[in-house]
Amino acid sequence: MYFFKIIIMGFGKMPADCIEILLSKGVPIHCVLETEKSGLSPLQGLCERLAIPFERPSPDQTAAILDSIAGPAVVFSINNNYLFPPVILEKENLRIINFHNSLLPSYRGHGRAIPTWVIFNGESRHGVTWHLINATGIDDGDILVQDGFAISKTDTALTVMMRAVSLGTDLFSGHWKEFVSPQCVGRPQKAKRGRTCHRHDIPNNGWIDISWGFEKTDRFLRSTDYGPFNLPLFPRIRITGKTYWVKSYVIDKNKTTGDERILLQHASDGYLTGAEFFYPQGRIVLRLQKEVWDA
Repeated sequence: MYFFKIIIMGFGKMPADCIEILLSKGVPIHCVLETEKSGLSPLQGLCERLAIPFERPSPDQTAAILDSIAGPAVVFSINNNYLFPPVILEKENLRIINFHNSLLPSYRGHGRAIPTWVIFNGESRHGVTWHLINATGIDDGDILVQDGFAISKTDTALTVMMRAVSLGTDLFSGHWKEFVSPQCVGRPQKAKRGRTCHRHDIPNNGWIDISWGFEKTDRFLRSTDYGPFNLPLFPRIRITGKTYWVKSYVIDKNKTTGDERILLQHASDGYLTGAEFFYPQGRIVLRLQKEVWDA
């Protein structure tokens, strides 16, 4: 018998994986609240298969559900975009534990934007944090556990995100007993530092500046690369007075000879289909698509 009721909030595969970890240890789930719609919901499918109470409530309904919970409960916020109102954070019977995609106190804010800024800023290390949520500010609650990993010069936003989710799930598997223990305590965070990332926060508003040079353009392209998930939107570039989406790219770090230069590939309608940038450090090839309103 466990002292706390367990509530899972969030969306996607990670909260589903954490549910399965708890169930494999004999920990019952009181309910699951999916906080963002998705076409194919791993959470809903898992809950239907295992007869776990599942809801996809509005923000107001979510607050009402949490407010109605009687007795001690642990709320796991995993890949969760719901902002808990003060009336919920002040409830003494609720312990709210959040998974955050950074090594707090660095890079507070929206987890989807954080890998973008970590790569664009040239960070050499990233990580994840499980922490308590309090009423004093966003992502500044006491830290329960955190760990990190090195970032390579070829990592993209997608690979950093996937490694963070994997590490976060591993930490959950290793520390869930502490999270649901009545004696669960964390350590205060150090003073705030670094940026707070917002959901649609993209370097240079998503535009490539052709004056950046090789290294900064390399970091920008990798920082906006979420593979097939297209998060955020494709970056844009303006060349010869026209605007293009960057549909794909190649970064070749073999050194080149000669001056910096650009080779343009034209379609029959006069628009560009590609651009190749040569630098002493290597070359960058962009496959381009014209914007509709530039046609």
